[in-house]
Amino acid sequence: MVPAKHLPRVALLIAIVCLAGATANAQPSAKSAKDAAGVEFYERHIRPILVSKCYQCHSEAEETQKGGLLLDRETGWLEGGLTLGYEKFVMDLDHCGMMLKMMCGLEIDENSLAADAFLENQPGENFFGTAHTLRNFETANYMSDLADTSSFEQWSEAGSLNMEQRANQRWKTMLSAYEAPPIDAGVDEALKDFIARRKQSMPDMWH
Repeated sequence: MVPAKHLPRVALLIAIVCLAGATANAQPSAKSAKDAAGVEFYERHIRPILVSKCYQCHSEAEETQKGGLLLDRETGWLEGGLTLGYEKFVMDLDHCGMMLKMMCGLEIDENSLAADAFLENQPGENFFGTAHTLRNFETANYMSDLADTSSFEQWSEAGSLNMEQRANQRWKTMLSAYEAPPIDAGVDEALKDFIARRKQSMPDMWH
C-alpha cells in the first residue's frame, strides 16, 4: 500500500507522467487510435448508463454510497481514499472489465444466433466442440485474469493462492513488463527538475 502521507506526491507524479506520455507522442499510433476509439465508445455508450442507472447510489457525489461501492473514482482506493493498494487496483480493473463486457450488450447477427452450431450438432450432443464455439469462445465472455475456476485439487497443487495473492503477482508482472513511452530528453529533464522542486516545497503530512 502507498502510505497516506505520500498520496499527494504519488498523484502529482502520476499526473505528470501521464501528461508527458501524451505530449511525447506527436504521431498517433495504431494503439493510440484504438485507445481513442475505446474512450469514445465508453463516453458515448457506457458512461450515460452509469450516470442514469448507477451513480445515484454509487458515486462520490452522493452522501451515501450503497455497499461502499464507487463507480466514478474508486480504483485502488482503501480506507475511503486515504490510501491505495496495488492489489485492490488490479482487482478493480478486473471488475471494470466485467462491467464493460456486460454493458456492450449482445449483438444480434448471424454469428450470435449460431444457427450453424445447431445444424452441426446431433440430438443429445453438446456444443463445446462445434466450429462456432471454437471460433467465439475466447471473445464471447469476459476472461478474468484473476479468477481461479480450477478444481480444489488443482488449486491446492498450484499453491492455494487466494485472490489477493494472485492480484499481488499480477501487478508485479504488469510493472515488470511496463515499457515507458518515448520522451524527449529535454522534456524528461525538465519534468524531473519540476518534480524535485515540488517535493521540496511539500512537507510530509499525516493525511
